[in-house]
Amino acid sequence: MAPPAGRGRKLKKIVTVTLQEMRLARAHASGKVNVEVDSTESVDLTQVLEEMRTQYEAVVMKNKLELEKWFKAKVRWENLRRT
Repeated sequence: MAPPAGRGRKLKKIVTVTLQEMRLARAHASGKVNVEVDSTESVDLTQVLEEMRTQYEAVVMKNKLELEKWFKAKVRWENLRRT
């Protein structure tokens, strides 16, 4: 037995409206997100990088001087050993 014609149209209308609501909800949910941050202090990344570079160059120079000192000591030792 088939449902009355009025009931079928009403059910189709409910399904159509529900699908439209779901589409709208999905479109709304996948929208843009805006985030605002209140920060009192700003970090100057250029200055931070410059400080890191200065520290790095100091370490490089220290290592270079230590290596030269070690090398000269080895050369001196070899020269003394050969004589």
